[in-house]
Amino acid sequence: MLGLVLAEVCVAALIDQAYSLGTLTGFYEWAGDDPIIEAAFVITAKLLAFGLVTAFLLRRAHESWRSLGHVGFSPLILAIAFPPIIAGTTIFLSEIDNLLRAYLPANLFDGWDFAPELERLMSAPWVGPTLAVIIAPITEEVIFRGLILRGFLGRWKPRTAIIASATLFALMHFNPAQTPVALGLGLVLGWIYVRTRSLGLCMLGHAVNNSASYPLSFFPFQIKGFNADADLASQAAIFHPWWFDVTGVGLFLGGLWLIHRFAPAAEPWHVSPVLVPPLLGQSPSANRNCLPPLLAKTPPSMSAELVALVTSLAQRARAASLVLANAPTPAKNSTLAQLADLIEASHEALLAANALDLASPEAAALTPASLDRLTLNPARLAHLAQSVREVGALPDPVGTVLDDTTRPNGLRIRKVRVPIGVIGIIYEARPNVTIDCAILCLKSGNASILRGV
Repeated sequence: MLGLVLAEVCVAALIDQAYSLGTLTGFYEWAGDDPIIEAAFVITAKLLAFGLVTAFLLRRAHESWRSLGHVGFSPLILAIAFPPIIAGTTIFLSEIDNLLRAYLPANLFDGWDFAPELERLMSAPWVGPTLAVIIAPITEEVIFRGLILRGFLGRWKPRTAIIASATLFALMHFNPAQTPVALGLGLVLGWIYVRTRSLGLCMLGHAVNNSASYPLSFFPFQIKGFNADADLASQAAIFHPWWFDVTGVGLFLGGLWLIHRFAPAAEPWHVSPVLVPPLLGQSPSANRNCLPPLLAKTPPSMSAELVALVTSLAQRARAASLVLANAPTPAKNSTLAQLADLIEASHEALLAANALDLASPEAAALTPASLDRLTLNPARLAHLAQSVREVGALPDPVGTVLDDTTRPNGLRIRKVRVPIGVIGIIYEARPNVTIDCAILCLKSGNASILRGV
């Protein structure tokens, strides 16, 4: 956010210097005080700074513009929800303003508006409405919903992410007079973004909110405390009629209900998708676009079926590792406890499957010692279940701080245990080793690929 503000200030300064240079060289006469010229400068600075900062962040994250969110939304009835939401918000904030003016010192509001020139820019013919209703909603929604809120959602719960992004959205205006409106709008648009994944719907709501200040002066009738004369309002505490406040609450809740009722069902943000393995054909040349880059550039040393199997296992293990790395300790311990119970409850099935392994031709070629290590019995199964429970009782290594030092220059360095990701293990195919490898990887938050020999 600070980078965007700094970029906009720098671009605005460059534009102002370029305009001043043009007047000095005689290309045109100075008209920098004209609201139309000023608004045009602000639009140019916003668009250039927005484009540069957004492109830099997306490039750094290896993402495209499409990853910010959907521009479209469905059904179209969702757009109808914004006029009542904005109307209810306007009424509510007007009553909050009345309340503050009634109980706070009057001189406190003298310097409340830090940006009085903003109203002059917005009143400029065609350029002012363009800035308020088109440029500001597009640029600010991409930054605060598409980048900031989406980034917060990858780290925090939706409620915390929405509040944090709305607070930054309010602070970005650098104007206490706009803070309540910006905070309320940020909370509503943040919830809509989480609920619908539609950046276009948020832009529409932002545009409706900004355009609401224009028709307010043409309100068809007078409401006490809402559009009454400013001098009258400063003489005594004046509040809205009760029915007007109730109407505002009804409009606001009605708009939220429309979005909740007709928007598609919300999906959780922290679910990592299971990667689908590539589909391989019989022709090697047809498989070039399906194979990973490394395999696509090397001569095939394995059959297509084996490549498909290994690729599928690796992709699924990678997808699972993203979930396991963030799995809480109670969830991992509960899974291990269920595994131990399952081993104890499946003695007959496990012993029957082990008997088939022992009767196979491969087992017949084993030495007596190897055959003994492959054999299961009730005592060994009970020991396996006990081993699983012992691992579940161990402290969770993930997040353990091994070392924490502070350098003389104030730099703090911490050594923290984190999951590796995917662990491949080639081992002698014994039942107890299979269980040991699986439970240790699970406890440490890693996915595992086991290959017995």
